[in-house]
Amino acid sequence: MLRTARFASERRPPCFVVRGERHSEQNCGTIPCLQRSDAWFEDTVIPALQSSMPVIVRGMQADEARRFLEIHHESVRGLAATDYPTNVIEAWAAPITDERLQRFLQNGDDEIRLIAEVDGELVGIGALVIANSELRACYVSPTAARRGVGTALVAEIERLARDHGLRELHLESSVTAEPFYAVLGYDIEKRGEHMIAHGVPMAAITMRKSL
Repeated sequence: MLRTARFASERRPPCFVVRGERHSEQNCGTIPCLQRSDAWFEDTVIPALQSSMPVIVRGMQADEARRFLEIHHESVRGLAATDYPTNVIEAWAAPITDERLQRFLQNGDDEIRLIAEVDGELVGIGALVIANSELRACYVSPTAARRGVGTALVAEIERLARDHGLRELHLESSVTAEPFYAVLGYDIEKRGEHMIAHGVPMAAITMRKSL
């Protein structure tokens, strides 16, 4: 069951608050602080960012599918373009056609798809594939970068994974996102290439994390 997860940002060192209780600096930000509760993240604060506006993470609605793809498009072209050649960016963030939208809505891999919003604006997306123990996607619009949106999405993906009995998550990270996942506790398994649309290879890093 998807729940709405609320996050907020403040200008303080990173610290998670669960059920209104602040953990010590020694335990600050550790995954055991993020176990599911009856009021998941209702009292949770992710500080040390640039905005005090809460980040709300929830399940994607069918009528938000195009915006989901638009955020992916914006993120790739706005944040990863300096790390990859043009042909990779063009294949990775191809135009959003009606055909592509319909394929996306068919959801052949049974992705659990998430949306992150800030002040009513949809600014981030995430996806989890339970069958593969795979964190499939986490993208943030450039206008909302470094405001805790990606961290909120990954935290909710990890919660859902634990709820489904998964003990670890795997992902294929871009060069751009590698430092972000490393900070969140994902370890490098190997470096190589990932094939995207039309057989175009892109540099990628296979990473994993125990939950």
